[in-house]
Amino acid sequence: MTTEQFRQLYKYVNAIYSGDYIVFKVSKHRWELYHIPTEETQIYKTFDELAKNEVVAKIIETYVERGLKLDMPKGSREGQRDTFGDAEELGTDETVNDFPSRVNVDKEKSTEEKTLQQFRKMYANAEEEHGFAVDEQGYITTYKHGNLSSVSWEPKELKDRLIYHNHPSGEAFSKADMLTTAQTGARGIVASGRYGDYIFIKTQKFDAVGFQKALASAKTTAKDYSEGVDRWLRRNAKKYGFKYEFKKA
Repeated sequence: MTTEQFRQLYKYVNAIYSGDYIVFKVSKHRWELYHIPTEETQIYKTFDELAKNEVVAKIIETYVERGLKLDMPKGSREGQRDTFGDAEELGTDETVNDFPSRVNVDKEKSTEEKTLQQFRKMYANAEEEHGFAVDEQGYITTYKHGNLSSVSWEPKELKDRLIYHNHPSGEAFSKADMLTTAQTGARGIVASGRYGDYIFIKTQKFDAVGFQKALASAKTTAKDYSEGVDRWLRRNAKKYGFKYEFKKA
């Protein structure tokens, strides 16, 4: 029963992370166990077959002990210079939900671009992170307030949604931003700050598994973190099927 409950975690995500491993659901008949340090992949045709693997069995056990709670990536990359690294939070996650009705000013005339401009006016220069989850008409379906370094999301909140959030530092996407977008059904993500907007949009050819594997070991030699992320995303956009741009404020 607990194995089946673990499998149900994949209702809104395509990957679950545990230490040096990623467990991917590529399709109904393809599951993968990926070891990040060695970049080795083991392929299974069914979840039942996958669950018999000793490493996966231990991962399932760990999640059961934690009440089968799916932890989403969160945090900024403060202090990191040569790698996208694991997100490092500044303080505990204090994300709280707000009422979308407070910010859905004109539903009839809303568009994604108008809602982004609204978000920029409200939070581009804010000292803490905030977030909107937006549908294709620009309607805000989820409204959140985070802390100095993060705003967290539930996977079900992001299905077919575009994520707008701000970075008080003004820097580019953190690893957590990109993982959250690739791991869930989100259509894309925008990080707004004093310098402008970093925009990442999935296409129909988006390779979620390949992108996450590449991101797991991604590094940058650039002295400026944002410059390094910008280069990496531009270089890999076509390969993994996404659109990326930076729009100056």
